[in-house]
Amino acid sequence: MDNKSIEEYLGFGSGAVEGLGIGGILKVRVEDFRVEEVSPIPALDPKGRFTVVRATLENWETNRFLKRLSRACGINRNRIFASGLKDKRAITTQLLVIDAPRKKVESVDIPDSTLEVLGRTHQKIGMSDHDGNR
Repeated sequence: MDNKSIEEYLGFGSGAVEGLGIGGILKVRVEDFRVEEVSPIPALDPKGRFTVVRATLENWETNRFLKRLSRACGINRNRIFASGLKDKRAITTQLLVIDAPRKKVESVDIPDSTLEVLGRTHQKIGMSDHDGNR
């Protein structure tokens, strides 16, 4: 069987609908794609070791942002915890747990990002500790 026959057999030989379509383009601008992490907020305690924030990022790859945030807070990257990686070309919102003083986190100013401090906690978060994305 040649490549063309295999593609047709698998259903790649034609479009999903008859006609030319409308010529639309998806995700042209960063604002066209939004991802909000669905996750429970760790139990808050004013005496907690970690600062909990809701981070909203525009056009930031998660690991790059976390490295930049760690430099801004004067801490090692390993002291910032996130439960997932998000798309770069998007506006994303997710929880972060940061092993740094609240005042230090509140003073951070990184372009195209907003950090909303939710409080302090004794709990870290880890990969896949969120319920999903919407």
